[in-house]
This record gives sequence, structure tokens and C-alpha cells, in this order.
Amino acid sequence: PVSAAWGDAAVGGVVQIFTRQSGGPGFTARLRGGSFGERGVGLGYHGSNAGWWYRATTDVAQSDGWRDRSNWRDVVAGVAAGREIRAGRWDAGLWFRSDDHDVPGPLPQNTYESDPRAAYYPRDRVQRERITAAWNAYLSGGAWQNEIHFSMRHQDDTSVDTLLIDTKQRAFS
Repeated sequence: PVSAAWGDAAVGGVVQIFTRQSGGPGFTARLRGGSFGERGVGLGYHGSNAGWWYRATTDVAQSDGWRDRSNWRDVVAGVAAGREIRAGRWDAGLWFRSDDHDVPGPLPQNTYESDPRAAYYPRDRVQRERITAAWNAYLSGGAWQNEIHFSMRHQDDTSVDTLLIDTKQRAFS
């Protein structure tokens, strides 16, 4: 195992996604901005009809990064639908995500203390594309979740492309 006390490798995070069933049809729009050139836009449409609900969303965000060679760009798009049924509900969705990140690498403590925005390693870039299909059933007797992920990853320093197919099934009572 490798760990770092300073630099990008010392930063962790969590992404938590809350899904919601929509009421009547409607549009959503999101704008974001922040320090280090962070900016983004998102659009969505949602609705329901006769026990069915549906939604489509897309988001694009990017940043110049807080360190040398730490810029990034993310694109996410997805569609989902579901239906209330007598015994519960089911839903299904399809999502695409593309992210492109420069990786400046961890810093030794003395470098971090003299210039915390420095990049220590030669330029490294990670590009990933991921498609996820999921379908779920929430019934009075339990719940079932099924997901399949198709991922393509390219990393400049190794020039290796990797295709990953991952499936996940869970049952709850």
C-alpha cells in the first residue's frame, strides 16, 4: 500500500448520488463556478405519467486545478425510468461518464512546504469512459439490485488501454 501525507494523493472524497422520483414534467438547470477556474453546467428533464416516472440529465464540469498540471474535465449523462407496481416498484437506468484528469503526483514534504502547488512527476494524464446499466426491483418480499459496468481507461504514462466489465448483484430482505 502507498499513502501520502501531502499533495493530491493526500486528498480523498466521496460522491453520493441521491435519486428521486419526479412529479409532473419539468426542467432543471444548474450552473456552477468556483476558484481555480472551476465551472460547469447541467440540464435535466423529468416527469411521470400513469404510474411511470422518467428522467434524463447531463452535466459538464471542468477546472484549471489548484496545482500545476491538476486540471480536470468531467462529462456525465444518463436516463432512467421506473414504475410503481402493486408489490413495490422497479427502475432501470443507463449512464455515461467521461473524465479526463491531469495527475500532478504526490509531493515530498519539503517540496510541499516550499511550493504546495508544484507538480513533482512528469506529466501524467488519466482518461476514463464508463457506461453503467442498472435495474432494480423493490418488492414487498425484498429488493434486488443488478448493475453492469463497462469501463475504458487510458493513462498516458503507460499508454495502456484497459477494458473492464464488472457486474454486481445484491438481494435484500
